[in-house]
Amino acid sequence: MLPLTVVVAAILAVGVPARWQGWAAWIGDKVDLVVAPISGPALKVAHWLRGARTPPDDDGLRVLEEENERIEQKYLATVQEVVRLRQMVKDLQHGIEMNPDVRPRPLSAPVFGVTAGNPTLIKVQAGEREGVGPSTVALAPGLQLIGRVIGAAERTCTVQIITGKGAQPVSAMIMLREGSPDGLRCTLAATGDGTLRGPVEDRRDAGTGLAVQPAVGQVVRLDDATWPRIARMLLIGRIERVEENPDQPLRKIVTVRPAVDQMDRLSEVILWVPEEAP
Repeated sequence: MLPLTVVVAAILAVGVPARWQGWAAWIGDKVDLVVAPISGPALKVAHWLRGARTPPDDDGLRVLEEENERIEQKYLATVQEVVRLRQMVKDLQHGIEMNPDVRPRPLSAPVFGVTAGNPTLIKVQAGEREGVGPSTVALAPGLQLIGRVIGAAERTCTVQIITGKGAQPVSAMIMLREGSPDGLRCTLAATGDGTLRGPVEDRRDAGTGLAVQPAVGQVVRLDDATWPRIARMLLIGRIERVEENPDQPLRKIVTVRPAVDQMDRLSEVILWVPEEAP
């Protein structure tokens, strides 16, 4: 199978604008080469099997069928990887729009375990030699925030996940309107069941004087100055429940559920390594 780096390079060359990935322009017309070396032999073998008038002996036929299946499996797996990487490019472009002064370099890395006695910390197979450090954040597809790197060695790093019980609370913004920075501020802490929960600011509408209320289904994004700049406005989740605050009647309490359940069981994350825009 073609090396993953070749697939990544081909997809980035096609999907990322030249001003962000100028080096990739020269291979922009070569993405079809990702699947062509596999699809060609697969079709030839399939056509031969269908068109053969005198089939070979059973053992020989079985070998050919197995080889055909192997080629088709590799072809379909490669196509699936192309689709996944194209989505990664879309996420990258959206992240650049949100943070124009800092551009992320996406790095797909496997998760190989959790820290003993602390499931809020996951171990990832990427480290300082890839540029991973304290300003790196971990994501899932769709720009779903997973956590941030709190320690890195040469080849590995440790990520603190946002839903792990005992993780530090985060400041966030409930988005009142799509595409608008206007929102309600809230502070969210992990509950231990895969959600985050916390109080919402008391805010009044300037025109009516009525309280601005959060609603189930609204998007919640990170808005925390203690996190790396590259993480600003990344997706935390959607509001699942709105409750009265028994201690402060004028402030609601929201429960937010990320799009990804059981973050400590992920097999792979996308690390965003920040690079300053020129």
